[in-house]
This record gives sequence, structure tokens and C-alpha cells, in this order.
Amino acid sequence: MTQYHATLIDETGCEFGATIDIDDGVENVTQYIREMYPESQLVIVEPAAGLQMRASHDAVWQQRWDDDTWDLH
Repeated sequence: MTQYHATLIDETGCEFGATIDIDDGVENVTQYIREMYPESQLVIVEPAAGLQMRASHDAVWQQRWDDDTWDLH
């Protein structure tokens, strides 16, 4: 089973996320999202593992920014 994270926009224009566990590929994830969130607009679907890696990467850059060391080589 693969876990995906979807970012969607609801009927009021607010962004929200949904985590989906599914056995099949992204095509079935998008079909599932259409069925479960018919009023929402899909922004992006990505493997949850990629989301965790990006969050870790973003945290490193945020720490560098906060410490004013972001421009060091």
C-alpha cells in the first residue's frame, strides 16, 4: 500500500490536505479524490514520503534563515 498526500481547494476557496492510502497508482488516487471530494479542486498529489523529505529540507533552510546563515557556501 502506498500513501499519498493531496492538496485541494474546497468550495469556499480554502486549501486543505488529505492523506490517502491506496494500493494502486496515482491514476486511482485522482479517481478516488474525485469521488470523495467532488466539490473540491485538486492542486497536487504526491507520495507522502516525498512530502516528508521536502518538509525536512524546508526546515533546514528555515533554520538557516533564522540563524542568518542561509547565504553561506
